[in-house]
Amino acid sequence: MGWIVSRHGAVYAREFGWDERLEALTAEIVATFLRNPDRMRECCWIAERDGENVGSVLLVKETEEVARLRLLLVEPQARGLGIGGRLVDECIRFARKAGYRKITLWTHRVLVAARHIYECAGFILVGSKACQFAQAYVVAHEVGHHVQNLLGILPRAQRAQRTVGNKAEANHIQVQVELQADCLAGVWANRENKMLVSQGKPPFIERGDVEAAMRTAAAIGDDTLQRRSQGYVVPDSFTHGSAQQRQRWFNAGLQSGAIASCNTFAASQL
Repeated sequence: MGWIVSRHGAVYAREFGWDERLEALTAEIVATFLRNPDRMRECCWIAERDGENVGSVLLVKETEEVARLRLLLVEPQARGLGIGGRLVDECIRFARKAGYRKITLWTHRVLVAARHIYECAGFILVGSKACQFAQAYVVAHEVGHHVQNLLGILPRAQRAQRTVGNKAEANHIQVQVELQADCLAGVWANRENKMLVSQGKPPFIERGDVEAAMRTAAAIGDDTLQRRSQGYVVPDSFTHGSAQQRQRWFNAGLQSGAIASCNTFAASQL
């Protein structure tokens, strides 16, 4: 089992530049497997070729009906020989015999060969972290409004809207409110990532995830929505900000991780 831990660390460090936290996570998974074994419903396979270990995989119990495939690895010199496919097939056969109805797994977008093995074995992608992060951004935006309310920002903005002289000015204040909530969503994303990393866990936000959130921010910009619905844009009627503005303020919070960077009411340019 020690071989599984060391080789995961070495192979992924060499091929993808992942640091010792991946090896620590692998050690944690292996330790949990060894501490609480369910030999009838969990198993580990290590593939050998010419007397040398060249691959591994674990199948662990998730629930009574669901198993999780973990730690699939094939050494670089043994790839292309069908070893990865054989390991996954063994997991599937074992899972059926053990009475599981489903097998789930987590993989990474850069693990192209592993993803191909899973697809050939019949696994279907049902969700991605980039999608999860984009969805989390939308939720965090609403939580940002709650933070604004706790800080007294929303009541002040609402009073200001009631005292301004026209609808365009009231809309401008509302845009400031919404862009600040976008920025606060970015602050949350920054701090969530740092917290996970400090605990030795994989980061929630990885390459490509921010771009997914940015696309979400752009898709719900007032200019995008107006252009889609009526074919032209009326900036004075904006209540949430343009796609560019929403992206800019989300990124401001994401980069700084500080609420102080989210003062849209004092900004010279939104």
